[in-house]
Amino acid sequence: MALAVIAGVVVALGGLVMLLQRPMLYLAGGQEPQAPPGVEEVTLRTADEHALGAWWVPPEGEPQAAAVVLPGNAGTRANREPLGRLLAQAGIGALLVDYRGYAGNPGRPSEEGLRRDARAARDWLDDRLADDEAGEVPVLYVGESLGAAVAAGLAHDAPPDGLLLRSPFPSLARAAAAAYGLPAVPAWLLPDRYPVAEQVAALDDDVVVEVLAGGEDRIVPPELSQEVAEAAAVDLVVLDDAGHNDPRWLDGALLEQRVRAVRDAAR
Repeated sequence: MALAVIAGVVVALGGLVMLLQRPMLYLAGGQEPQAPPGVEEVTLRTADEHALGAWWVPPEGEPQAAAVVLPGNAGTRANREPLGRLLAQAGIGALLVDYRGYAGNPGRPSEEGLRRDARAARDWLDDRLADDEAGEVPVLYVGESLGAAVAAGLAHDAPPDGLLLRSPFPSLARAAAAAYGLPAVPAWLLPDRYPVAEQVAALDDDVVVEVLAGGEDRIVPPELSQEVAEAAAVDLVVLDDAGHNDPRWLDGALLEQRVRAVRDAAR
């Protein structure tokens, strides 16, 4: 009888965790932002027929690369517009993505949904580069935190020339354990898994990968990003005094420099 009660409690707690995970993970919502001058409003069309708002910041001068920019769980294209401008000044066109459920977009976020959103972004970018007839330029994915997990999934489905992951975690279970000070979180409790380390380990050697972390990051500790770097067989680049949302790693010149380094290595 006692075992049955314990089993029932475990199942009930597991169900509660699964029910609450997505509202806690995806800080969605908000109004659709208005594109500032020089930024093009575009629509991404997903495989499950969502029409998502996004922004294209065209490169200045001769195109040097094109990047899909995938924000974290609370970011939007409006937040990443300064990064898009910096990349554009370096000749890197930037597609600033908003996921389903974010910034006026329809739908509800999930791992599978965000993976489809990212693939729609890559499809749009491929079409744009073909239409521009600018010649072949490296395609880069730039993802931060949760966006790094989305970028890793996109790289698995549609490999880029270069992949920059800022503050990535090896899996959502590992990130959840670190966030709540637990030794482990069973993966079966989580409807969304994000197996980042597994996905980057499977990439071909010709995909240039760079992994960045903040030494003072309390949300995704650098030890977790180190696991991703080891899976990708690259050295972790650490900004020692940076927290998770340090401006230098969000949209500062330092991040733009690291994107340019990936671009140059991917040529």
